[in-house]
Amino acid sequence: KKSPCQEKWFCDRMMFVDVTILDKKSVRIKGKNSSFVIDPAVKIQKVSADAVIFLKDAGDESGVSRVTDFRVIIKGCGEYEVGGVRILVTKSDGNLLYSLSVDGISILLARTSGLSKTQEAGDYNILILNVDCDFKDTMVTGFSPSTVLLYGERSSEALKMLGRESSKSQKFTVSADKLPTEMQIVLLE
Repeated sequence: KKSPCQEKWFCDRMMFVDVTILDKKSVRIKGKNSSFVIDPAVKIQKVSADAVIFLKDAGDESGVSRVTDFRVIIKGCGEYEVGGVRILVTKSDGNLLYSLSVDGISILLARTSGLSKTQEAGDYNILILNVDCDFKDTMVTGFSPSTVLLYGERSSEALKMLGRESSKSQKFTVSADKLPTEMQIVLLE
């Protein structure tokens, strides 16, 4: 008997979002039809993606050479669409805040220094935060996320501030129908 994933019609309907840590400051977000590398570093392994995203408008682009097959580099405000993923980019104090809709999952992607100076709020399924400044729990609570993924230089400090149980992983995978009902914290390392 075939497993569900061996049935092509079933696999085509399954939609997952994978978030993988590539480096202390770099992650990859992958949906069914598109993938994004965030702030690629020179020392990451070569990785394929549809787009390269920078969280600062003056981000270091030297790591772009480590990304293959990309069609666009995004590092400015505006609305974009890449591989069926709608992306809205706003700016806060030199930092770019990304609102993505990947396979039915709403994601806020940002550096915490960008969140500390903005009144941005809204409902997101997942927050992916590069913790690069003093962390306050209010950076998370205004968004009502089901999952918070932390990475970056000060992610362990942020974890302590949130005061919740967490898990550590190199990769996080979820589908829209499997999002947790209570907020889950994952430290990407």
